Amino acid sequence: MYPEIFGLQIAEEHYKDLLREAEMERLIQLSPRQVHPPERGLYRLGQQLVIWGYRLQARYSLKQEASPSCQRD
Repeated sequence: MYPEIFGLQIAEEHYKDLLREAEMERLIQLSPRQVHPPERGLYRLGQQLVIWGYRLQARYSLKQEASPSCQRD
């Protein structure tokens, strides 16, 4: 029963990540400011690093919650 719940939570987090990425891309496309290619590349790299960080945090926080032996008293 628990693996199904974790799978659902992971799917929800993935969906939220996709929505965040789409919103950021939409904002980039609407931006009136001209961004130079290197600056835009660094911005996208930063975005991707933040997204990966959220995913890792979600993944490992779920694993830690699922395993009571990892908790300290």
